[in-house]
Amino acid sequence: MRSIKQRLMLWLLAGLAVLWCGTGAGIYFSVRHSLYQSIDTALALDARLARFTAFGDSDSDDGTARGRGQRLQDRLADYHDPQGRSFYQVWNGQGEVSERSESLGDATLPKLDISGNDPVFSSTVLADGRAVRLMSFRTAAAGGGGPKGKGKGRHGAGSSLIALAKETSEMEGTLASLLGGIGIAGLLAAAGTFFLVTMTLRHGLRPLKTLSEQTRNIDAPSLKARFDATPAPAELQPIYAALNELLHRLEQGFERERRFSADLAHEMRTPVAELKMLGEVALKWPDQTDPELPAHTLAIAAQLENLIEALLTLARLESGETALQLSTVALSALCHECLQPCAEKVEAKQLDLHLRSEPGLSMETDARLLRIILSNLLTNAVEYAPASTRIEIELDPDSITIANGAPDMTQQNLPHLFDRFWRAEHSRSNSAHSGLGLALARQAASAIGYRLDASLSGGVLSFMLKKC
Repeated sequence: MRSIKQRLMLWLLAGLAVLWCGTGAGIYFSVRHSLYQSIDTALALDARLARFTAFGDSDSDDGTARGRGQRLQDRLADYHDPQGRSFYQVWNGQGEVSERSESLGDATLPKLDISGNDPVFSSTVLADGRAVRLMSFRTAAAGGGGPKGKGKGRHGAGSSLIALAKETSEMEGTLASLLGGIGIAGLLAAAGTFFLVTMTLRHGLRPLKTLSEQTRNIDAPSLKARFDATPAPAELQPIYAALNELLHRLEQGFERERRFSADLAHEMRTPVAELKMLGEVALKWPDQTDPELPAHTLAIAAQLENLIEALLTLARLESGETALQLSTVALSALCHECLQPCAEKVEAKQLDLHLRSEPGLSMETDARLLRIILSNLLTNAVEYAPASTRIEIELDPDSITIANGAPDMTQQNLPHLFDRFWRAEHSRSNSAHSGLGLALARQAASAIGYRLDASLSGGVLSFMLKKC
């Protein structure tokens, strides 16, 4: 894959090459057109002289064809110079050659088939290899005798065809030299352009190289560092801002991972220590083993199993590996099902559960993930609601709201509710909960296309599950 520098250089050089070629071609063809136009103008002027001399003086004393040819030779002497570069040839009405330049030598000018009165210009090469610019035109034959023109001239009756030509070999040589000069200038310009483009790109892309070097030096311990965007050009300012924002998120992510590792070790240390203690007691006093030891051991193992299962489920949800299995879920029935494990605690704390829902309200979603969400939210509400208070459960077609009293909750704690292993200080002594429930509920909500948010107002903590 080509680098940005190579791409820019390729496009700039290609564009400048097209520009130079277009400019050179424009100069060449403009000069060529001007030179040919000057020759055509000279030929047109000579044609007017030839027409006037050969056929314009029919009433003069010397009215014969010989006299007209002599005047043509006198007025257009260059056309009769044996070494000249101008030529003419005349065909009479019968198509026979009646006059021609001595400078033609053995060559002849091509006879063009002209039907109108307008002159025709063309370029051709004579038999002896000389390149010429040719102008052919017709003119009416004049009378040979009296003023009424009833006699026949040397050209015969009918119109005559006259061809005038000028050699263009020297001009073609000039054009070839011009083309060569343009080519040499183009090569020199290409070399200079390549040098300038290379230096310009090297200087212009230097900030990117600086940014690359700064990025290469960043590692996990230096995530607190930020890029200094002050000397950067305006085009790179958004990139610097985005990179600094990315570093901020990475720093937070690494901090969460470090906190997660510490919290996980803390959460697992207590049950593992209990298992170790129970095993040591059983080995040291095998005859005095507590009859409840197996049940206690199973409870600790179940606690560890729940913790590990919650971590695995959370990891699968975060990685997006969970495939949704959609079905129609009756919301009211699912809420009662999720409250069953909490029935004893609800009765012990004398909590008032108030469920508001439309009859037969259902939701098309993944029942397993929705059960995870409601189980964690309802368990959390029952666990932390003060005794003899009300828990509000409101079911709507597009949202689910669960609210309970939370006198110890503060606005400062609210942003941390969905952090893994986070628990308020007053509840850290309770090892029955790992602090993964709300984090797991939010990830499950995201997986089914919902958003789970928390709000605190008047000592009441509310969780709202709403469709995105």
